[in-house]
Formats: sequence, structure tokens, C-alpha cells
Amino acid sequence: MKIAVVGQAARPLRSLNNVMSALLSRSDLSSIVYLGPADDAAELSKENEAALLGDEARFAEAALHLSRTGDAASIRALLEGDLLFRYGSRIRVLPPPPARAIDVIDARVVLWAQNKSSLEEEDIVNAQLIVFGDASRPEFRRFGSRAFFSPGPLALSHIGLIELHEGTGRLEVSLMRLDGERVWQEAVSAKAAKVSVRG
Repeated sequence: MKIAVVGQAARPLRSLNNVMSALLSRSDLSSIVYLGPADDAAELSKENEAALLGDEARFAEAALHLSRTGDAASIRALLEGDLLFRYGSRIRVLPPPPARAIDVIDARVVLWAQNKSSLEEEDIVNAQLIVFGDASRPEFRRFGSRAFFSPGPLALSHIGLIELHEGTGRLEVSLMRLDGERVWQEAVSAKAAKVSVRG
């Protein structure tokens, strides 16, 4: 299992569109998590839905027209819009602060938040990995059995990758350049022995 982690994008959202299109073309990614505001992803989805022209027949008509008269950039834009529209269900956005999201990956609790400052001790007590979006640069820090990670803003041309190696159960966090080159990778702690619940 591989999850791509994309930091907050600056406006206009062209860079986010380009990165999402590239990531959606990768069949090895189970999902893509955007750490910025949900409004960004909604706006991107609407733009690409418009690019798709709403339905199959119109898309086919536009593709046929562009195949005869369009330049490479126009054809690429139509195809990228189609790709993003069709596979947008693989893109996840986080709830607005102070809300957060939780995943369990092979018995490890992963806590997702747009803003690290909105988290309290009770939020992170059971988490092995805390992923947040409000860092000004890429970060990976360990505090005991927990790790905090952010790929930083998209403008710095990095994304994150969370990868579970099925055979070994090893969970790794990597920082990647947009060209796919790995900058660094770190292992997350072993599975939690127990989970405590506070009422």
C-alpha cells in the first residue's frame, strides 16, 4: 500500500492540478491525501469536470476535434482533466481544523491534520504517525514512539509517500521530489501494543 501526501498549494492551482494528474496516472498509489483546504480540491474538481465537458459523448467529440485541429498542450489538458475527473475518488481531503482524520494502517494509528497546532495531547496519545499540513518546510521528527511528518508546501516541489511493505509489515515515510527522486526515507515505529480510550 502506498499513499501519496501532497502539501498545501499556492494559488492559482495549476501546480496542484499538474501534480494530481501525475499522481493519478500511477497505478501503484492506493490514495492521495491533500493536506490543504478542501476548497482547493473542490475547485480543482469543478475545473476538471468542466474540462471533461460533462459526459462521455461530449468528451469523445472534443477528443476527436482536438485530434484533428488541436495542439499537444490542448490534447494533454483534455486528457489530464479526464483523468482527474475519473479517478478523483482516490483523492482525499482533510476536514477543516480543528477536526482531524484517523487511519489504521497495519495496526498503526495515523492521525491527519491540516494544522498541527490544533492537536492536543489526547489527540496524539494513540498515534504512531501524525501527518500535518501547516509546515513551512518538509519535516520529520520523532518523539518517543511517535513520528510527526509534513512534506511542506507544494511550492517547495516535494511530496510525501507513506508505504506499507506487505511482506515485512514495515511502514516507511519518504520525502520525494516531483520527478520521483527520493530525498530521504524513515521507518515508523512498530505496531502499537495497545490502544487506550479516554471518555
